[in-house]
Amino acid sequence: AISAVGLLKIIFAAPLLFYVYFFIAGNHPTAFANPFDKIRSFLELFQRPYWYSENSPLIFEWLYAWERALPPLAMIFGLFAFIAIRQKNKILWLFPLTALALGLSAFFLRVSIIFPNLNNLEQSDYPLRLLKISALWILPWMMWGAHRIALFIIGIHPKKIRYSLTTIFIFACSGALTLSLYLSYPQENFKVHFPGYNVTASDFKAARWIHNDNREYDYIVLSNPLIAVAAITDYGFPKYFDTPDGSQFYYSTPSGSHLAYLYQATWSEFGLNRRYIDEAMDSVGVKKAYFVIPSFWTKFDRIVAGAKTTADHSQMIDNGKIYIFTYIK
Repeated sequence: AISAVGLLKIIFAAPLLFYVYFFIAGNHPTAFANPFDKIRSFLELFQRPYWYSENSPLIFEWLYAWERALPPLAMIFGLFAFIAIRQKNKILWLFPLTALALGLSAFFLRVSIIFPNLNNLEQSDYPLRLLKISALWILPWMMWGAHRIALFIIGIHPKKIRYSLTTIFIFACSGALTLSLYLSYPQENFKVHFPGYNVTASDFKAARWIHNDNREYDYIVLSNPLIAVAAITDYGFPKYFDTPDGSQFYYSTPSGSHLAYLYQATWSEFGLNRRYIDEAMDSVGVKKAYFVIPSFWTKFDRIVAGAKTTADHSQMIDNGKIYIFTYIK
């Protein structure tokens, strides 16, 4: 009974706290609806983010196949280890049930709440954090389960080869841990283009090129936050536009602004639809806009090719690390 009450608190604490916060703040995150009608939005949490390339050399495909295999392996080994224990006390039951409760909490948070002023990419941040926390409750059982399976496999073989099998198992675990450690860090390779959320020299060059291309702050920039951070570092907060929705910074930040939504809409359609850029200019009353796309974006080549057909001018930074497209009404 105690466990049941505690698990119900874990499942519904995060969604209810967000609802209370939104109510106090005067926001309306979403209307109550059948959560099972939005299962697809929950499954989207398990999709790879936009910085993964569709194709890469075979060795990288195998490496990231291991990344895909880690969650189901953790569940299988963890479940095996839990079942293998004949006598279970209440403390042991808390491990898998807490992981399940956190997973359900992530589900209800994802399908029942739309966070105000956050774009689609960021709507999943809070549910993803809950899913990652749930994995921590499975990892000890995964390690113990892998150990038990290894002992069983080694034990059914003749004594002559047990030492060799033990050595192979140790090296296999070491290799798996090394690969997993590599996958936990920012990566820049043929498959993944994610050097981490850091401002690079190319970001500063892009921000400076845009700044030097104008005499007045009568333009807007649709970019990712890193370019905006570079601009803010060099030039501060020089320009806000008055709009019906309140003041709008001339870069598409802070996250959740209408410009941030239009930036996402532009690259989602590979830069082929100019109307989002025109809508951005109309929303703040300017006649010039920049669309900036970094090379680590998924389908970067398609976005660049599409934007070249709709933009008035294109500028390459650092041999293609960043592309800047200029639109003039």
